[in-house]
Amino acid sequence: MLLASEERQLASILESPSAPLLANRLIAALEDEKRKRQEFYRDIDDDMKVEFINGEIIVHSLVKN
Repeated sequence: MLLASEERQLASILESPSAPLLANRLIAALEDEKRKRQEFYRDIDDDMKVEFINGEIIVHSLVKN
């Protein structure tokens, strides 16, 4: 379910002649993010303090006692 603001954005995009181009770019971006996320989960182990946020790998420093 979309928010009202998202519905307005979608309606605006659908009215645009460049809607198919925008859709293709969105799909490509989502596929790229999915690939990066899969690589991230493949390459990390439980000892690593890392997160995958918005396509970026965030590395946290270890706490020293």
